[in-house]
Formats: sequence, C-alpha cells, structure tokens
Amino acid sequence: MSQRRSFLFLISASPWQKTAAGAMDLLMTSAVLDQDVHLCFRGNGVLHLVKDQDGTALNLKTLAQQLPALELYGVTQYYAEGEALVRHGLQAEDLSLAVTVLDSESLAALVSSCDEVEHWR
Repeated sequence: MSQRRSFLFLISASPWQKTAAGAMDLLMTSAVLDQDVHLCFRGNGVLHLVKDQDGTALNLKTLAQQLPALELYGVTQYYAEGEALVRHGLQAEDLSLAVTVLDSESLAALVSSCDEVEHWR
C-alpha cells in the first residue's frame, strides 16, 4: 500500500494562457490516485476565480468552468493569495468558489507542508 502524499498546485498564469489546462489534468490525475491535493491561485492566477468568464472568443475553455467539477475528484482545498485578490480588486462575492485567503506567511507555510509543489506560470 502506497503512502498518501500531499500535492500543491500553484497557478499564477492568467486565465487566457493555455498553461493552466495542463495543471488541471495533472491535478485531477493526482486526485484520482487518492492523493491529498491543494489548489492555490496567486498573482494573475486569481483571475481564474472570477465568476461568469467566457473564453469562447479566444477558443479557450476557462478554468472557472472546470473548477466546480474538482469536488467530484475529491479536491476541496482551495486557496488564494490575498495580496493578489486585493491587487485585482476582487472580493469573495466576485469568485466562482469559496477559497481560503492566505497572506504571504501562510502561503509559505502551505508550500513547506506539501510533499510536492507544481507551479504553473
């Protein structure tokens, strides 16, 4: 029996970059393999959390459309960098899902506590 590991996926790429799609594939694979998965949005990545996004004009499927499905994979731990939310003028009611807002110290502690960290820029 393998030991359960903790994975942190940091997404700092903006919603209009295709790099975040790869993160979702790896994240869902980790979750299906019964790993402890955390998802954190920082920098421009917090823009993925904005409600009612539509990437159709850019021929992109936004993460905001995929995020609600993550619960089906057992992913329930979502975080956002507080400074990035403030910088982009976002409030909790602007977001498509509930997140735990982290200051820089708490974010560093989360990174340190996880076995694996994947950063998507």
